[in-house]
Amino acid sequence: MVGKLSFVGLFVAALSTVSCGSDSDGAQTGLDGVWDITSYNTGGPAEMVISGGTLTGYVANGREGKPNFHGLADCTATKDRTEFAITAAGNSVTATRTVIIQTTGASCEDYYRDYKRTVTFSGVRTRTAPSSSTELNGDWSITGEGDAWDATVNGYAVTAKSKPGPKRPDAKDEDTLNIAVAGGVITVSSTEDNLAFAAKKR
Repeated sequence: MVGKLSFVGLFVAALSTVSCGSDSDGAQTGLDGVWDITSYNTGGPAEMVISGGTLTGYVANGREGKPNFHGLADCTATKDRTEFAITAAGNSVTATRTVIIQTTGASCEDYYRDYKRTVTFSGVRTRTAPSSSTELNGDWSITGEGDAWDATVNGYAVTAKSKPGPKRPDAKDEDTLNIAVAGGVITVSSTEDNLAFAAKKR
């Protein structure tokens, strides 16, 4: 399953990927297309699609499509994934992360037969530094699931760090994220659990 910080990695990566390579009408010219997310630790397939300022995709758990869900012999997870949608425009970014679990079989728990939970994230630009009207360069404040992060976008490079949020006003821990786009590959790394994954354009 895609954890909170993992999703924030995708979120801030979107700040870079949907803001670069735009023409005068804001249409994406270089990064639009389907990307395979690799080097992820869920063991399942994952992909994202970039199209005109929007990034959508999913990360499947390795147990999707397999029997013995939660150790139950007659229970198969027909769907076990996180789906996400991220849209950037002007000085704001909005995103949703939806965990979906669907199971079938006589021994499946009712709770997981059709489980869905959606969480919303949002971001606002606090310092503008674009070289064109379509870019999202500058500093951003991101909130979601009771936590908060500061991110800086500079072309294809993004850095972000956590800060005390609404649910953790006295938080002292600080995790960092680094995102880069180069050679048709997006890489994301974090200090939390040594998180690292990449996405390569098809």
